[in-house]
Amino acid sequence: MLVSVIVFYGCRRMGGTGKDAGAPCPADGASPDGAEDQAAISKSRGGRAIMEIGGRCIRFFVVRTKEALIAILAGVLLIVGVTPILAADQDVRQDRILSSAEALFKTMEKRDYQRIWTYLSAKSRASIIKETYRKMAEYERGEKGTPYSESLVGQDFAQGGTIAKAYWDGYLGVFDPGLILEQSKWEMGKIDKDRAQIIIKYRKAERPAIIQMIQESGEWKVGLIETFATSKR
Repeated sequence: MLVSVIVFYGCRRMGGTGKDAGAPCPADGASPDGAEDQAAISKSRGGRAIMEIGGRCIRFFVVRTKEALIAILAGVLLIVGVTPILAADQDVRQDRILSSAEALFKTMEKRDYQRIWTYLSAKSRASIIKETYRKMAEYERGEKGTPYSESLVGQDFAQGGTIAKAYWDGYLGVFDPGLILEQSKWEMGKIDKDRAQIIIKYRKAERPAIIQMIQESGEWKVGLIETFATSKR
């Protein structure tokens, strides 16, 4: 092709003398060689265009593939990074739940009546107050009536007074917290947002006890009444 260009230029600008001077070169006519050169040029340009389009497609595919791989890698790293955090948070919650229940039974062993009250759920405290007041009113009915109200009964329990002592001494006369602390296996049961279960398997019992735990104001409380009501169903 380069030779044809040189010949064309020589014919037009520098070739021949006389009547041959400035005569058309073969490229100006219907020379077969000129047609072949044009076809070769077109073919070459078409090949370059196809190669350029193919190169762009490959570059686009490579870029998209890199982006997809980066997104997948980021997702994997996020999951790997978050999983230990969630597991650690779950462990902390379980420790708080189990510690609260254990503390209740230990205060029962010590007969620390005032502290026992602090580990009970609001529903359990309200139920104990109501039932205790009802029994006191029935016992003193027909004579002079009870000098207590539900509010005063609640205050006595909170302070670990005489009513609290009488109630918990009777309760601990039939329930030994040492069996729960020393002769039972503890397992964590279902945990929800504000409720949880502790499965306690006493070695001589046929069925486990399921202690209901309730979260109140950020602290886990033992639901004695909730546990009893659940076991009665």
